[in-house]
Amino acid sequence: MDVSGREGTSRDKRKDSGPLAAERRLNSWKEIAAFLGRTERTAKRWEATQGLPVRRVPSTGRGSVFAYEHELRNWLNGGNAREPAVADNPEMASGKRWPTLATWAMALVLLLAASAVFVWRYAGNSEDVGTKDSVAAELYRSGQHEWQTRTPAGLERAISNFKAAVARDGHFAKAYLGLANAYILAREFDLMPTHIAYAQAGAAVTNALKFDPELGEAHATLAFLDFYSHHDVAGAKREFAMSISLNPRDPIARHWYATFLMTIGDFQKAQEEIDTAENLDAESTAIVADKALITFYEGKPKDAARALRQIEDDQPAFASAHSYLAYIDLAEGDDQGYLRESKQFAMSRKDTQTAGLIALGAAGLQRSGRIGMLQKLLAARIEQFTRGQGSAYEIAKLYALQGDQPDALRFLEMSVARSEPETIALKIDIFLAGLRHTPEFKRLLSDTGLDG
Repeated sequence: MDVSGREGTSRDKRKDSGPLAAERRLNSWKEIAAFLGRTERTAKRWEATQGLPVRRVPSTGRGSVFAYEHELRNWLNGGNAREPAVADNPEMASGKRWPTLATWAMALVLLLAASAVFVWRYAGNSEDVGTKDSVAAELYRSGQHEWQTRTPAGLERAISNFKAAVARDGHFAKAYLGLANAYILAREFDLMPTHIAYAQAGAAVTNALKFDPELGEAHATLAFLDFYSHHDVAGAKREFAMSISLNPRDPIARHWYATFLMTIGDFQKAQEEIDTAENLDAESTAIVADKALITFYEGKPKDAARALRQIEDDQPAFASAHSYLAYIDLAEGDDQGYLRESKQFAMSRKDTQTAGLIALGAAGLQRSGRIGMLQKLLAARIEQFTRGQGSAYEIAKLYALQGDQPDALRFLEMSVARSEPETIALKIDIFLAGLRHTPEFKRLLSDTGLDG
């Protein structure tokens, strides 16, 4: 499951500081869309309908575009209207020095819009996010933007911004919530161990609710932690219900609730909730991807794969699409597809260890077919595990795929004993279906609170 909301193309890890960072330039629709965390189609529509500040190189037509990060960030944070650049104005670019009446009218509209934005941003807008400190408010907005980039560098900046915001205003509930959500996502990008990320997120969301008990989004984050960190199904249901009652139009709460329902096996209700989430945020790639995953578990693998491949076409660096397709391909017996998507997933995450493991699997497939691939993957996973890396859960799945139930159950018991995060999928994991009739597996479901 992708809990992140939106995940964009990975950017470098340079820090945003100084005048050079402020002038950083994005040189294609792909880079602009990645910065926004949206598809290229959405970025183009925003330019046409909402004034997204995209520029064009003179005399190259509409295809050659660029944008500055600081202008996009200002636009996202409330919009800084600018006068049309020479390259954007065909009359001025062609050498005409006198603007037409339409140009003057547009300039007046932009001036009025800029005035309205100035009033909105600087005449009390800082209180809209729950703080009277304008600097803390700006740090919070910057953190929210960086969080939505869904890149390791962006998450590091988000955590830094949220920490700076609460340092200025120790009662800033939404900044604490932003920090909690950034920690949750940080574990998915291997920025910190899962148990540390969950502990930090728990402390942050506790502060958020301390200063604003009716912050619905914070209850959704608490529900997430109840389930994925503590396997508390009842507690998660209670907190999701509280979150949705306080803010029924929060797409993230609806999204997380949908994936929670999927994981406990309530696919019909999960589909209803993910549809609601998509209606509330039709541009979220993560919602579309998780909707496809729910569709797969409902028994429609072709429909799920079709939706995920559309995401790949729009956002090739969106990691979850590759991960989900790899899972579906392996379940459907497409070993080449599984290896290809797993490699793409590793590349999108810059995960050289997983890429190396997939290369071994590919060699095994070439020599001995599917069983050769599985044996190579299993041997590599076991070697990792003996070095204190990887998970017992992944080893259990590979044993199950080879029909070795005793060893699969043995490593699943280790996984549950180690409280590995993957065990949250015990109830629905396709590769463990052959174990579900055994008393040992039923006991493991009970031990993890997933037997309801």
